[in-house]
Amino acid sequence: MRLNKKNVSVFLAFIALALVAKCFRPVQSPCEFLNADDWEQKRFNPQAFIAHAGGEIGGIANTNSKEAVLNSISKGFRFIELDILETADNELVAAHDWKNFKGMSGDKMADDTPLTHEEFTKRRILGKLTPLDALGIREIFMKHPDLYLVTDKIDNFELIVKEFGDFRERIIVEVFSRKKYEKALKAGIKYPAYCVWNGPKNIDKAIKSGFRMITIPLQEIAEREEALQRAKANDICVLSFSYNTNEMMKQKSKLVTMYYTDYWNVSKGEADCENCNDY
Repeated sequence: MRLNKKNVSVFLAFIALALVAKCFRPVQSPCEFLNADDWEQKRFNPQAFIAHAGGEIGGIANTNSKEAVLNSISKGFRFIELDILETADNELVAAHDWKNFKGMSGDKMADDTPLTHEEFTKRRILGKLTPLDALGIREIFMKHPDLYLVTDKIDNFELIVKEFGDFRERIIVEVFSRKKYEKALKAGIKYPAYCVWNGPKNIDKAIKSGFRMITIPLQEIAEREEALQRAKANDICVLSFSYNTNEMMKQKSKLVTMYYTDYWNVSKGEADCENCNDY
């Protein structure tokens, strides 16, 4: 084809449109293919469940421990949530908060003052469980290439990418504002999940902004059904916390894509506890 000014202009316009489309293409999520309406299939689907705080170990929840994570993997989980904190010397570790961790690891007068990395790793949770630092987390997730890390509590996204860069394509980070969402993307977090507490306006904001993943507490589901239906119609992945009963998961299945859970056993399609509570 003979090039002239018109052909060159058309070609450049095509390239520009392609670049714009690429730049504004919505970030995909690892849960988009899930059938949110079919609970009987979903209850066995490892894509539908997130092991909250590592999952339970020996009937005990919220430990964020190595043993809990390995137990969840053995039960079929592919998504592991860990609460991530920074130590006093700027290392990443898994714990819900310092006061809680100190209490679970033996302190009678626990406070919120951060420990150093060395102090953290020397402790044992409930006298027997192994706390996880960044090295321990990396070892587990590199050994299991189909495993995703879900986290919140921390907005030092650059440090997350630095410490977990070897599996950065498998990290979901909950964020609590549009500014933090954009900051996470800029830092290299592929899957930010926008928390939509306190009203349908935040859900509609997520839809308008093209966010692909949102998180919402169970307690707010009933009051936000119409907004969540709009989100699902826009192929937004809805992560909700926290569920431990078959009845509640089934009831919310049309609105929730993925459930945070303490006691669910993916392999069995049921909870590993009696008198479980949703919260």
